[in-house]
Amino acid sequence: MTDAVQTEKDRLLQAFRNLESRVTEQALMQDAANLATEITNLPNRLQAIRQRGYAYAADLEAAIAGMAKQSQDAQDDARYRAQRRSQRLGWDIRDIQDMISRMSTLDAASLQNFTSRYNGELSRVEQEITDSRQQVMLALGAVPDQIQKVIARVDGIERYVKHTSEASFSFNPAESVIIAAEANWKKSKDNKENPNGVFYVTNQRLIMEQNEKKGGFMGVGGNKVQGLAWEMPLTAVQGVSAENKGLFGNIDLVHVRNRSGSVAPEAIVEVKDGIKADWFADQVRRVLNGDFEKERVTA
Repeated sequence: MTDAVQTEKDRLLQAFRNLESRVTEQALMQDAANLATEITNLPNRLQAIRQRGYAYAADLEAAIAGMAKQSQDAQDDARYRAQRRSQRLGWDIRDIQDMISRMSTLDAASLQNFTSRYNGELSRVEQEITDSRQQVMLALGAVPDQIQKVIARVDGIERYVKHTSEASFSFNPAESVIIAAEANWKKSKDNKENPNGVFYVTNQRLIMEQNEKKGGFMGVGGNKVQGLAWEMPLTAVQGVSAENKGLFGNIDLVHVRNRSGSVAPEAIVEVKDGIKADWFADQVRRVLNGDFEKERVTA
């Protein structure tokens, strides 16, 4: 037997072993188990957010508890599906095992034809594994989609809290941050003069903070510049609108019209952090209408 033939047989055997490890009940339950872990971690993440002072999105506690119960109730059905699918896949694995047992007697010419049939069987079982994992997750109904939406909200709030903790200015008594996003204030037509930083929406003000490194070259050197760029009381906000610019509309601009104060009649801010201008402007309007106060956590 040549080294090349032996190497190919070793490769085929390793491919079988990898496949074999993925047809167990535990392996087919992996996605459901990962989801359960994410749900389990959410109350602690939310508690940390509350301890750091975020007072809104009061619906999250009940939403997380509800999804945890739905997930737990569906686990038995998911496990039953995994057991049945694992048994069925076990028969396929035994068939491939029989093929493996005949492989030791093959010469180079016979191995080529064998490899083609063998790879075909592996591909078929691979697809059955994928289908089986999907069937297991179907037992959880809408919970996976719901939990991903909640996780996205919690991720966003954690970013708000982080920005707030790093602010260079003081917040007023009874002032609470609702949204905080990386942003670029379109101060002038010269992009080099437009400050990068964080745009805060609180229950009292809109605040643009400059927070960036100025000077240097290619990210090396320079000095950090951080400080309040402008603030606007909510009572001075005359209106908010959104605009998408750029070749693919991926520059998200929020226009804030100002009744009075030191800021120009209209402040234009590009919001970042993956936030869409339409969504951000809508949230500001909800703040102006007092909607967020209805979502405040009560002691």
